[in-house]
Amino acid sequence: MPVNSTQRLPLSAVIALAIMTCNGLSHRATAVEPASGPHPRVPLLDTPAVWQRLPASDADRGSPLPNWARALAGPLPATTAAVLDLDATYRLSNELDPRLRAKMRWAAARGTKCEYGQQYAMADLRRAGATGDEIGSLQGDWSDLPPAERSALQFAHKMTVAAYSVTDEEVAALIEAYGERAVVAMVLQMAYSNFLDRMVLALGVTVEEGGPLPSQLYGFQGPTAANGVTAAPRPEFPALDDDGSLDMAAAFGPDWTSVPFEDLQQAMLNQQERQPRISVPAWETVLQRLPEGLYPKDRPMKVKWSLVVLGHQPELGPAWMRCLRTFGAESKFDRVFEESIFWVVTRSLQCFY
Repeated sequence: MPVNSTQRLPLSAVIALAIMTCNGLSHRATAVEPASGPHPRVPLLDTPAVWQRLPASDADRGSPLPNWARALAGPLPATTAAVLDLDATYRLSNELDPRLRAKMRWAAARGTKCEYGQQYAMADLRRAGATGDEIGSLQGDWSDLPPAERSALQFAHKMTVAAYSVTDEEVAALIEAYGERAVVAMVLQMAYSNFLDRMVLALGVTVEEGGPLPSQLYGFQGPTAANGVTAAPRPEFPALDDDGSLDMAAAFGPDWTSVPFEDLQQAMLNQQERQPRISVPAWETVLQRLPEGLYPKDRPMKVKWSLVVLGHQPELGPAWMRCLRTFGAESKFDRVFEESIFWVVTRSLQCFY
């Protein structure tokens, strides 16, 4: 089934942003099921058509698939397989207590107002053996919960709606209660929950018929990116002023004015001088924990957030990296467009990094 670059780019942007609306797409598939309930914003391939596009796996190739996979598999089959494996890795991880993990996912989904995410979190919570009282306690203000659990849920909510407002003291309290390794797992779980919720919201898909699907290890055998894909043409950049500068306020609104260079330099100095909230493992320590072939052994890594993620979470961290690499290879984003998206997202989140 042919897929042109204009089809691939909008759905690639959904993966990259997980917040963009995808309109006017067509997979030109011969097997598309009509949506039930609210219409998704993209066509959904039927399950057999999705399995035909996915790489070989150890799973039953007739087993049901989530609706978001049915939306993405047309233009991005390798990425779809990678996200399916990522989903299983995160939902089956024992780095956090399964009930706490599900509760935190529910708190994040409530923050994004994603019904899909809330239903999946609640289903995982029930599968983990939560009692009716436990489930009911989530609906209130959490004041009756144990302090450590309440802090974890509040952290999940803050990380979703205003991550920049999380304080050093709040992270220190979580580390004291759960330890550094678990707190890094919390951060990664919230990153994944927010990514999936925003992707689902952008695609407009609903929970599958029969309810949320249980997590499943598909065991895809080395999904690889498609070849011969070119980036779709970019729209023209706004016209520059006579002096060669761009009026950001006029082009993007008053909230998008540029930051003076002096202010940016000072912010960089402030960031470099602050102490991290969590220990940064040495490259030699990280290297011992990494899966074979993930990074070259003879080129020490210096990026601190990568050292933290891979060093403290050698299973969850690499799973995320593999997914990102697969998407990058398959989507073939124009680098300027990709970095522009990254800037818009980090600017919106007030993330200095």
